[in-house]
Amino acid sequence: MANDYKGKVDFYKVNTEKHREMAQLFGIMSVPTLAMMSKKTKPVQIPGAAHKESLVEMIDAFLEKDKNDR
Repeated sequence: MANDYKGKVDFYKVNTEKHREMAQLFGIMSVPTLAMMSKKTKPVQIPGAAHKESLVEMIDAFLEKDKNDR
């Protein structure tokens, strides 16, 4: 998916067992959790696994909201 969103989205994977302080900082309670954030919009967290199609819909909706909040 990183190639599909190149230049629009940066993807990061965090090992919350090794980086507990980061999980605590972002309030991550379950793994996996998708966290989306930008400078313009309120962060969004979606816990649980999802199919690629669902992830694409969520990311596209977030990008659209971010674009409209300019």
